Amino acid sequence: MRLAKLRQAIAQAEEGLDALLIYQPENRRYVSGFTGSEAMLLVAPDHAVLATDSRYWEQAEREAPEFLVYQVKTKYVMEMDDILATAGHPQHIGFESTFITVDQLDQLTDAAPEVEWVATKSIVENLRMV
Repeated sequence: MRLAKLRQAIAQAEEGLDALLIYQPENRRYVSGFTGSEAMLLVAPDHAVLATDSRYWEQAEREAPEFLVYQVKTKYVMEMDDILATAGHPQHIGFESTFITVDQLDQLTDAAPEVEWVATKSIVENLRMV
C-alpha cells in the first residue's frame, strides 16, 4: 500500500521523475518495512530495489517482501550501474535533498553521469500525513 502510494507520488511529482532514491532511515523504513541500519531504496514505476550489504540480506528479504534485494558487495556508488539496471535504468531520479550531502551527490553523479539527479523535498514525509 505504501509502495503504491509512493509510486503515485513519484508519477505526480512536478519534477517529472522516473524514480526516487531513498537513503533517510526513517523514510526507508516507512516505505519498505526494513529496519536495518544500512540500505538504500530505489523506487521506479515497475521496480522497487532495496540495496544493502551482506549483514542484512536475509533480514531485507524477510522485512521488505515487495522489494528486490540487491546484494551490495563493495560500495553503493561502485555498484550504481548495476543497481540502476536492476531498477530498469531510470534516467531522471529524485533524491532526498534534506538528507543527501553534497559529497554523496557528487559521488552519485560520478557513478552515474547519464542520470539527472533531481533534488526533492518531503515526498515520503507527505505520504505520512495523508
